[in-house]
Amino acid sequence: MSKTFIMATFATLILLGAGCTIPRSTTNTTETETGQAPQAGPTASGASGWLETNEPLTEGEIGFTINPPEDWGIFSIVLHKISFPGNPEIGDYWEYGGEFSEQPAVIYRATDPEHVLGRGGYAGDVLGYEKRANGYYVMFLGKTAQKVPESLVIGEVPLANGLALLLQGQEASGPSSFPGVPGQLVAYLNTPNGPLPGGVFMTSPNGPVISPDKMRELLATVTIN
Repeated sequence: MSKTFIMATFATLILLGAGCTIPRSTTNTTETETGQAPQAGPTASGASGWLETNEPLTEGEIGFTINPPEDWGIFSIVLHKISFPGNPEIGDYWEYGGEFSEQPAVIYRATDPEHVLGRGGYAGDVLGYEKRANGYYVMFLGKTAQKVPESLVIGEVPLANGLALLLQGQEASGPSSFPGVPGQLVAYLNTPNGPLPGGVFMTSPNGPVISPDKMRELLATVTIN
């Protein structure tokens, strides 16, 4: 999986939030909000430049391991960081992101709640879920419990040693912790021994469509640490 693809996918998902003004970067260079020509390396000149980095991680560092189907290729994960050295008051953004080298349909995301920019929410902001007497609740940025609409719930599905909550989008919606487009699959995990309390496997907005059964097959290979 190329760094270009990973960065482009991160930019797409970050920009899904309403009101987000992060500039798009679709190459391994960095551009600025002022339209200056990109320069080589991870930083851009000028007060409006920003810095993007990808720190490679191992599966064990994020609270689970996975043994995907052979034709999905290798699962790799990075900690993606965006900062604004010239404008630190903007804040910064950290997100754990996983990709399969031969299967672009499914990605993994988990937003660090201590490093998040102002924008609308999306499924990658959910850090775990709970089953209560009156339904399922997801933990938005690990702090706010939001009830899952019953119309979206496929149900809990088995992992190698636990459960995940699988949802499927029914209709297009604005920024949300739940699937935002019809047919999108989102599986929430609890990762109590990872750097964050949970994360999400989801079908990519830029990838091919897969069935709920295919997602179940993948989730069955996930082992929570």
